[in-house]
Amino acid sequence: MLQGIPRQTALNEAPDRAAQAYPSAPPFAVLGNDRATSALLLHKMRILGSYYSDRPEVQRARQYVEDAIATGQTRTPGTSDIERQVAQKVSKLRLNRSSIGNNEDLVEEFFQRTLAGESLDYPKVAEACVRKHGCYFCDEMNICRAELRLFVDASNHINESGYHMLYEFAPANSPEAAVVTKRVLHRNAISNLAEITKLSRENMANWAEASVMEANRKKLLPPLYPAESIIELRDGIASGDTASVGAIPVAVAIIGAIAGALTAAAGVITSLRADASQLQYNAAGFGQPTFGPEVGDFPGSLPGAGGALGSSNLLPLALGAAGLFLLSK
Repeated sequence: MLQGIPRQTALNEAPDRAAQAYPSAPPFAVLGNDRATSALLLHKMRILGSYYSDRPEVQRARQYVEDAIATGQTRTPGTSDIERQVAQKVSKLRLNRSSIGNNEDLVEEFFQRTLAGESLDYPKVAEACVRKHGCYFCDEMNICRAELRLFVDASNHINESGYHMLYEFAPANSPEAAVVTKRVLHRNAISNLAEITKLSRENMANWAEASVMEANRKKLLPPLYPAESIIELRDGIASGDTASVGAIPVAVAIIGAIAGALTAAAGVITSLRADASQLQYNAAGFGQPTFGPEVGDFPGSLPGAGGALGSSNLLPLALGAAGLFLLSK
């Protein structure tokens, strides 16, 4: 939750705020590293900007990112914490995007539509690109487009699977043996997805982080970061915290989001086709309930969690304190 907003106030306001619309996530896997880095930062700021629509500093920070990416130019940022942090992130972006080969026109078309906040339907974008740049029907181009289609499908599932790799954001010295073991698998999953999609590991971790933020909003929660989400779970499990959004305890809502990520992770395996074998070998069990957070990973109980997950109850670990506002790891 954003600094300066009391926790209970934020939870009380969450359902109304979460109903505010923002552009959907683009297919980050097809954008190439430079574009993906920019698009991920923009996507996070749009999530925050739509939720905190009444916070001027958040709106200025969002606009700062949009302007910098659209024009390639930066200006002096505001003085609030979020504006200074965003300006620091923008200063590291490669705003002059590099070519990535035969698909350059099509990828740029995706990126420009992302900046415009359009809904990205692959066939329509590809058709529009052909009309704009010419008709490419050679065998090589068809193969490239088939790969892009695969990555668009995979992106749609990765967008919703962040909670399945939650322990990527856990400390290495976690006291629970299951958490330490799964942390290795979750980190392997992030690394292998990065390799398969040709994105940097940092971009893939940021993608998982954005996925968790979106999943929380869909559960009518604030756009909590992974570490914050685990803190809410820890409080709900260990201290009997009964804070709720509507009639649903916060921790139970988060567990419901974890269940949704399990389904999405299975979709990642299907969409990656032949490349899925690499992921399944190096992150054994990806897409299965035992791979993600489970009840037995952390001592404690959470009344009401069973209704959220049925026979596949999932329960993440407890973490120590986390920063209130971190745009990325």
